[in-house]
Amino acid sequence: MKTSNATIGSILAAIIWADGEYSDVERTTVSEIAEALGLTEKELTMNVTAALVELKIWTRQKRLN
Repeated sequence: MKTSNATIGSILAAIIWADGEYSDVERTTVSEIAEALGLTEKELTMNVTAALVELKIWTRQKRLN
């Protein structure tokens, strides 16, 4: 695959963060996407979670400014 797992995780995190919540349905969807793309679920989930943390921090900083 040409797109890295981290990049896919960041894209998914941006979509998930649209409502500011990482629901069970979204977690299941990430798992299904990993399977469909032949990626390791654990690694994709870790990348999504890391990107969500970055988005949360960025959002808080933006609100403070």
